[in-house]
Amino acid sequence: MVSPERWQTAQQYERGYWEALARQISAGAASQLDWYRWRAQQLVKRLRALDQDHLTTGQARVVEVGSGPVGLVAFFPAAEAIAVDPLERFYTASAVLPRLRNPAVAYRDGVGEHLPCESSRYDLAIMENCIDHVLDMQAVLEARGRALLHGELPDSLGLHDASGAVLPPPRRRPSSYLHPSQGEDVSGERPVPPAQSRN
Repeated sequence: MVSPERWQTAQQYERGYWEALARQISAGAASQLDWYRWRAQQLVKRLRALDQDHLTTGQARVVEVGSGPVGLVAFFPAAEAIAVDPLERFYTASAVLPRLRNPAVAYRDGVGEHLPCESSRYDLAIMENCIDHVLDMQAVLEARGRALLHGELPDSLGLHDASGAVLPPPRRRPSSYLHPSQGEDVSGERPVPPAQSRN
């Protein structure tokens, strides 16, 4: 568990990152978050390779935790899609970021520890680049389990559906490490350079 001060520092970094990227997109100097589409396509391929085709036919209800301003759920075939992020109000206030969204997705302000969604409703929970951003990882995993149709599984997973694990468990960095794209080495680990962190 990280301290609230550490979490706030990471949130400030995120706001700065997205403000700068929105300016670059507006100026035509950066892509319009195309990686979300690519990541969604990769997720579909991965699920199909793991015999989870039923999640990729457009019939699943999907919640994404820590979606960022658009979320890969915006490009994932789903009957119902919800994207949750603690910076939702910040993203909505941007003149650029909301224009990149899928209007079929319900974007909600919230944190992973207290997901603003119904219990036992969703077939798939997506948590990508999320675990390093939370105050209480165990509470996030419990909230994810509550949201899923068949509840929590014993594994601590970064991505799973209601019937089983489909990706390896998340790896939480030491609490001294704010975010992989900060370019700051406070933990003794080598951080991912900012230019490569969101690809």
